[in-house]
Amino acid sequence: MHYIDFRNEQFSQLIFGTVQLGLDYGISNLTGQPGRSQSVEMLQFAYQQGVNTFDTARDYGTSESVIAEARKKMSGPLESQIMTKFKISPFNESNFEKAWSEVLATVKKSLEVLELKKIDTLMFHRSPANDLDVVMRVLPVIISRLKEINLIENGGFSAFYPADVSYALEEDELEVIQVPCNLFDHRFLKLVPAEKLANKLVIARSIFLQGLFFVDPDSLTGSLIEARQPLRRLREIAIAHSLTIEQLAVAFVRDQPQVDCLVIGALSLDQITQNITLMQQPPIGEEVLEEILDTFSKMDPMVITPVLWTSKNQNAGRS
Repeated sequence: MHYIDFRNEQFSQLIFGTVQLGLDYGISNLTGQPGRSQSVEMLQFAYQQGVNTFDTARDYGTSESVIAEARKKMSGPLESQIMTKFKISPFNESNFEKAWSEVLATVKKSLEVLELKKIDTLMFHRSPANDLDVVMRVLPVIISRLKEINLIENGGFSAFYPADVSYALEEDELEVIQVPCNLFDHRFLKLVPAEKLANKLVIARSIFLQGLFFVDPDSLTGSLIEARQPLRRLREIAIAHSLTIEQLAVAFVRDQPQVDCLVIGALSLDQITQNITLMQQPPIGEEVLEEILDTFSKMDPMVITPVLWTSKNQNAGRS
């Protein structure tokens, strides 16, 4: 397992995304949310294999409590790193005291459920309803205050749209940035050069576009009909280079200079093992990277923005 050294801590390059352990989540997930005992076993297994970083959020159903149960049996050379997230309601974002009260209550609840005295990394979970020009007037102060009262170690920003990242780049209190990035979604890579991220830990999520990459193109309906042709082309590229879609998806994001870590979920022990193997694969080469960047340079926002998908299509095991 490869680790990223950041602020005197080590974060596994593969971060276990746990939304699937707390909710029935994803377009390609046909088995549903794993049972609690299975989820705990998966987290412990991942840790034993060297994955020490786990991504969750207050909104991820029972995910935080599952992590708390699993942590009780995690012992090894590396401390586990827990990343969780909070939201600020749009009707509170313009009033510091109301926003602070909301966030503090959320953080205390996360600490209680996670059974922690201090959260390793706490990120603002941006909603499309938030006005970032308004939020950023209060967010750095809120994060700073949480650090001062010793409730969190690192502050962060979980972007909804890649362009959101620009709001966090100059804020020293926001050390960790999480952003969607995948074979179809290159917006972050085009917007932010690596040199601007020198003092940030950058985490890519939606590596498999919530499982869309594994769906039969001909089965798509509604708003996702627009994804049929790109998915067919993706399969052609994978076959031409004798690679699986999983290999393409992970290596493409992992090998970008702007990215430090990848959040990838799993629904079984086998998927965890596969994810670890995928992270250890050799680079796919500049020729393939350039082909992907060129082929999928102009994607329909409907395809790369899951919140826009119709409910009929939204039922991904792996993110």
